Amino acid sequence: MLGGGRPTATMAAGILKEKGLIEYSRGLIQILDVAGLTKTACECYTVIKNHLDNCTEFDRGITA
Repeated sequence: MLGGGRPTATMAAGILKEKGLIEYSRGLIQILDVAGLTKTACECYTVIKNHLDNCTEFDRGITA
């Protein structure tokens, strides 16, 4: 949702809430179904997650 405005985020959150994937109130989001949310996400989710996992793994290997 990068670059989306508040109305777009609200609409997307409403759809995810209707599907029972999340619950939200006053800016707090609770993920109810991780597998379902992952399945619903576009393919870019996996690409970004893998990238961030690799960065985190790389950071753990650095010693000062």
